[in-house]
Amino acid sequence: MEISKNIFFEKNILNQEDKNIHSKQIEITSLNLDDFNARLNSNIVLVYNSDYRGFFLNSEDERYGRLFTRHIAHLLTYYNHRETWNETSFISYDLNLIKYDFEDLYLSIKNLNQNYTHNLELVRRLNLFKNRWNNYYPLGILSKEGEQQYKNELQKMVDKLNKLIDSLNI
Repeated sequence: MEISKNIFFEKNILNQEDKNIHSKQIEITSLNLDDFNARLNSNIVLVYNSDYRGFFLNSEDERYGRLFTRHIAHLLTYYNHRETWNETSFISYDLNLIKYDFEDLYLSIKNLNQNYTHNLELVRRLNLFKNRWNNYYPLGILSKEGEQQYKNELQKMVDKLNKLIDSLNI
């Protein structure tokens, strides 16, 4: 298991009885954190709390930190309940959450038409969405088929945004 340099935890938890749960959570988070930091040019640092089996920001003011910690908590909830929640349900649920942001962003840009570029917050949200979700799937929790399905469905949203931007001839 390769652990992100941006995750800190007490090394002795890997010797405890429930070490498999801790190591898998750290592994999943490491994969996704390194990917997220690379996509968004951020430097989020997390601390793992074994009592809560959760990750906390090392610095509250880290750009996109809360965004990442909310999503990784969701992914880890899926991992921790693998026996009762299947992959298809997770993919559908997670993509529906992302779709709400997509639809709001898409309609906002469409309604403002070419003037959307004057709305700096909207442009920031657009860039965040595209950088975060382009060719993305959650790492370490899905089958190869699930990864491809997730990535394909999410890419449709990113491509639709790109097509709208292209159609505005900006």
